[in-house]
Amino acid sequence: MACCVFGSKILLAGGTIGIQSPTTFRTFGSFIEGKANPFLLEVDRKLDALASYPIQSSIISGGSSYFEVIDPIRGVWLTLPYPPVFDDYNRTYDPAGPGDFFCFVARSNIFCTSAYSPSYYRFDVADPVKGWKVLPSSFNSGSLPENTLGRTFVADGGDEEFILFSFSYGEPEYPHPHILVQLLSSDFSCVTTLNRVLLPTDKIPLVFLPPTVIGLSI
Repeated sequence: MACCVFGSKILLAGGTIGIQSPTTFRTFGSFIEGKANPFLLEVDRKLDALASYPIQSSIISGGSSYFEVIDPIRGVWLTLPYPPVFDDYNRTYDPAGPGDFFCFVARSNIFCTSAYSPSYYRFDVADPVKGWKVLPSSFNSGSLPENTLGRTFVADGGDEEFILFSFSYGEPEYPHPHILVQLLSSDFSCVTTLNRVLLPTDKIPLVFLPPTVIGLSI
């Protein structure tokens, strides 16, 4: 399951098999396709559900409901456009998952890539007709950490820029858990690293740490 805050509501959602239940928590209907541990977030006053990793049926069918958004008026889930990271993967590998999936949100924009994708892609939920746009190579100049799914907090930085705070660990040059602080330009063309703040491992719950860093301390 995953949870989030949407307006004044605390929501819990997740699962790959539909189960009918009389619980009073069930107020937003069922996903079009099941999602294990989805990334739930409010974007442009709508609730989006992004799958944290693909389900085989979704991959085989083209991932038609990998991302979904709730229609708050009708209370039903609608499909968002298919993310291109699957196409990047399937051009080189057999149809399967896109590897580790990386994703974060800035205002109404969803950014995503994967371990097997050469590019980052952006989708503006406020202007869905334009679909997914590939970002220029300069976007990767700041080297975003792997596995940003649900681990990046995005704040307005002024002048329509964004400041990204990402929990990161295990990078070859920076194996110790830290907060990576970066600046995302207003035109989404580049990410610039501003600082790295080391974190004391004895203050971080073990569930958030991989075995390779457990035991390290400052």
